[in-house]
Amino acid sequence: MDATPHKEINERTTDTSIFSFQRMKFRYHYACKYLKPGLVLDIGCGLGFGCEYLPSSRYQYVGIDYSPETVTLARQRYPQASFESMSVPPLQFPDGSFQNILCLELIEHLPMEQAPILLGECRRILKEGGILFLTTPNSKNRGKSMPAGHVYEYNIPEIRNMFLQSGFSILHQGGLFLSFYKNRYKENWFSKWRSKLYKAGTPSHTSTTTISSQPSIEKKRYNSSFYGRVIRLVLQKMAQCLNWLGYQFPSLAEYQVWVLAKENTTMMTKGLPALETLV
Repeated sequence: MDATPHKEINERTTDTSIFSFQRMKFRYHYACKYLKPGLVLDIGCGLGFGCEYLPSSRYQYVGIDYSPETVTLARQRYPQASFESMSVPPLQFPDGSFQNILCLELIEHLPMEQAPILLGECRRILKEGGILFLTTPNSKNRGKSMPAGHVYEYNIPEIRNMFLQSGFSILHQGGLFLSFYKNRYKENWFSKWRSKLYKAGTPSHTSTTTISSQPSIEKKRYNSSFYGRVIRLVLQKMAQCLNWLGYQFPSLAEYQVWVLAKENTTMMTKGLPALETLV
């Protein structure tokens, strides 16, 4: 498949935003520690990168996205998976369809009145004992500025109460990514400096608006300068380190991680998975 223009790349599918791409990888690796074997619904799947990080021997991947164009590209890229174009809520699946649902960086894009509806729909289509793995920004650790497309960012008590009111049991609460600059989405010296640094580490012939036939963006061989490759590698390692720090100190993390179950159990405490599998 030739490189194809794509107008609706979302925040989880760009290789130019190195930190965003590493956070996306971390979320899927994190989720693998809690998901059950079987069907996985990825809500807001984008170009379907979850297929690369959820082993096909254990999971059957179903992705949905609001953009028909995105879904078409995802089908071409990952023919082994199933993709549908769907705006949510509601979720157009029968009751008890899935063992697992991924809702990664989506709920903050919905109006507040729709968030409980989405959670109710997730609970409806989960099998008994099924897992909902959800991540979203932690407003307490983010500052006042929000990226484009975010409608409302929740703090931990707000979203925890919404989970409980929706009938979920909380199995695990965690975090990822430790940011040392709260208002990093505000247009200022920091955002300009970050933009220049990303540009220096991005190959001149690649773009977030193209998609290649290669199975993984990270496995491409770029013809960038030595200087650019070094910057890119340093930024990748920095992003991995910040993901790990947020994982270790969830109360300080920029992103919340929740593992919820469709069952009437009390809150359980789980040990942290092996660190080397999450970086």
